[in-house]
This record gives sequence, C-alpha cells and structure tokens, in this order.
Amino acid sequence: MRQHAGWLALAALLAIAGCDPSTPAPCEASPEPPKQILRIMPLGDSITAGGGSSTGAGYRLPLWDLLTARGEQVDFVGSARSGTFADPDHEGHSGYMVNELRARIDDWIAAAHPDVILLHAGINDVKYGERDGAEDRLLALVDRIHTDKPDAIVYVMGLIPTTGGLEGQTAAFNAVTRDAAASHRFFWVEPPALTADELPDRLHPNDASYQRMANAFSGALVRTSAEESAPPRGCSWTTSS
Repeated sequence: MRQHAGWLALAALLAIAGCDPSTPAPCEASPEPPKQILRIMPLGDSITAGGGSSTGAGYRLPLWDLLTARGEQVDFVGSARSGTFADPDHEGHSGYMVNELRARIDDWIAAAHPDVILLHAGINDVKYGERDGAEDRLLALVDRIHTDKPDAIVYVMGLIPTTGGLEGQTAAFNAVTRDAAASHRFFWVEPPALTADELPDRLHPNDASYQRMANAFSGALVRTSAEESAPPRGCSWTTSS
C-alpha cells in the first residue's frame, strides 16, 4: 500500500537525510542529527495492560528492551502505569471495549501527544456480546486518532487468532481489519498464533507469548522505519508494502 507522508510522525525521528519531505527531487544528504525521542502509546485492553504476565507489563517490557537495545530513544506514554520496568506508561484498560477506548481517546492524545500508537483491541467486543460491528468500531477509533493527531502513526495488531473458542470470530475480525489498513491509514501487524499453553486462561498471553507480541510490534517498527527513512540522496517519504 502507498501512504502519504503527511501522517507519518516518524518523519521527525527518521529524517536522516535532512530533506524537505514536500520536495520530490533528490537532494544532498546532510549529517545525521541526534535521535529524537519517539513517544509511543500502547493502547488497548487488559492485554496491553499486561494481564497474565509475571511482570505486569505484558508485551510492553520486552518491546521496550528490544527498542532500547537497538539504540532507539523511546518514551512510552499514557495515563495508566503498570509493570516492573523503567517506562510503564500506557493506555491499556482492563475490560474495555472499543467504544470505551473511543470515548476517552481525545483526552488521552491531548495529554500525551504520542507519535506512534500501538493498538490492540476488540477481543472484549468479540467475547462479551458486541461482536456485530466490532471491526467498524475499531476503524472508527483509528479515524478518530487521525483526527486528533493527523501526523500520528498507528499500528494495529490483529486479535490473537487462536483465542480459545473464538477462532472463527477473530479470523473474521482480522480479515476485515487487515483489508482496511490502506484506506484507514494504519500499519497492520500480524498477531502471533499462540498455543493453548501460551494462553493459559484462554484469553491472556503468558510471558513467552507476550515476547512474541513484542517481536511482532518491533519487527513492524523496524520495517516501516527503514521504508520511511529517506534514502541517502533522496527525499521520498512514501512507502509501499
């Protein structure tokens, strides 16, 4: 898919070529500036909060480790805090359905000013009786994020496809959401297919499977960072995938 650069907040972090993103013509590279801090908002329900993990941080701790080990300057942001590590801020709210996130997203974005949003939500809609229209509600949430902060980059990880008893529902949700990535301006992140042992309560991942979620988010960030950073002698800020 091809995305217009105007909504890519990573431009601020990744403008290593020192180019005007509005200029399509090649230009000479300037020295690489110091890395800027990337403000990342993990957004979702109890899985984002870290339910079922021994650290209380879920995927956020291993993701933070992966990013900082690469030398990235990151700051997790949000009104909630949980997990035994140095940067436990997030917007993961146990039991929340998508519309509950939508009802509060304006205030959260205004307070935190995220550059990147990692969204994983919808399983409560699917599991607890609001299955119909769950995908539309998620896409409306993404659209609202772009209204609140047009230059934010949104990554949407699909629902865990092997969630016990919900395999058909999660597959349908993921298919619709994945196909809407281009039109709603987000990057799709394929969720890991966890085993029953990795979902001990049939809903929340354990530490090993949270690591797999972190790997998926980290891999998506690496790929899009490489695609969106300007080439050494150019000013292209579009991508295809």
